Amino acid sequence: MENFFIDYRDPIFGLIILISAALIVATASYVWGVFSKRDEKDRIERFIRKFDSSNGLSTKHKELLRSIDIGSESLGLLATVFSKSGDFEKAINVYLIALENVKDKKDKEFILTNLGKVYFQAGFLKKSEEIFLESLKLGPRNETSLKYLSVIYERLKLYQNELEVLDALKEQGVSTDESLAFVKSQIIANDANLSFDKKIKEIMTFSKDFDFVLRLVLELHLKHQEPLSKIRKFPNLASCIDIIWHLKEPVNLRDREFKALFYAKNLNNEFETSSFFEINAISAMRKSGFFEADLNFKYVCKECKNTLPTHFYRCPICYSLQSVEILPKIVRKDDEINMPF
Repeated sequence: MENFFIDYRDPIFGLIILISAALIVATASYVWGVFSKRDEKDRIERFIRKFDSSNGLSTKHKELLRSIDIGSESLGLLATVFSKSGDFEKAINVYLIALENVKDKKDKEFILTNLGKVYFQAGFLKKSEEIFLESLKLGPRNETSLKYLSVIYERLKLYQNELEVLDALKEQGVSTDESLAFVKSQIIANDANLSFDKKIKEIMTFSKDFDFVLRLVLELHLKHQEPLSKIRKFPNLASCIDIIWHLKEPVNLRDREFKALFYAKNLNNEFETSSFFEINAISAMRKSGFFEADLNFKYVCKECKNTLPTHFYRCPICYSLQSVEILPKIVRKDDEINMPF
């Protein structure tokens, strides 16, 4: 027995044990790598079969793209051309063919991310979600996929899912405070278990840092037909002029801009100048006895400069949050006036 313990303490014996352990770990890692790659390959093949469509490229063209030696970058450019021209089915087919040929994990992740964008642009949100989740299996820190997922969940009103995605982005150093405030405000606004006053109180906790909250509170009062006199703090007129203009009674007359607007509408007799040329012009018309002037509005994204007919909190073109600019235009009064939300 003593001889056994002497051998056990022998440095050569220890070295043999160490080398054996290293070989076992290396072999296990290699086997695991082989099986995980095979599993990943099978998963991608199932994924391609699931999303492949016959509505885009013809079978002949698909076989042609498969047979010739074209790199994934070239296929990606071709898919981008189809996508920009609105041929989403063809773009999807090209990305799936690129996915069949590519070997590198990073390239697969890149193709999946772009494929998810195409489905998103085409309006297939659930399919887009599935593809972005697949890309995150290859690259869990894929910031682009996470950002698109947050927008998808917001549109689908899956706010708890969006909070999880925003937390993942925050861990990567992405600024998410504004998005978190918006999502949490939406969760509170849609909570059937909260009274109206409780909702407003909780949402207003975000108003110190984010102006959009004040417009949201104003919208909730109008939606639930609550008296606007209950509002303690109104948004600045530039962010809600399209709502205030359509009111039948004056509110917030302590504010110079509101007072000027309601003078222009002939709902207030105290004249005040405004920073809006359009309001000053309508006030001048009122003084001259012309009361047929009205305002309508268009909405411009300050980021992508696209013009849209309705108000948005998130731009539907570039997906920027709180980038809307409301632009009034003088028109003749119409018989049909609609609220802008």
